[in-house]
Amino acid sequence: VATYDFNARIITMVGHVVVQRGANDVQHSGRLVIDLNTHLTTTDAGPGGRVSGTFAVPKHDQKNP
Repeated sequence: VATYDFNARIITMVGHVVVQRGANDVQHSGRLVIDLNTHLTTTDAGPGGRVSGTFAVPKHDQKNP
């Protein structure tokens, strides 16, 4: 379920929320809040849930520290 507060410019999604960025970065949570004013995104477990994620870290370039 998603709601959009037009005046506050905030999107809230609840339920089984899955955010995927690229092939290897995936996050699962109970609630996702996107503030379109500040461009901040927060996730939390929601009632009785938990947040989990898999993130890929790019390899460090030895030539360009």
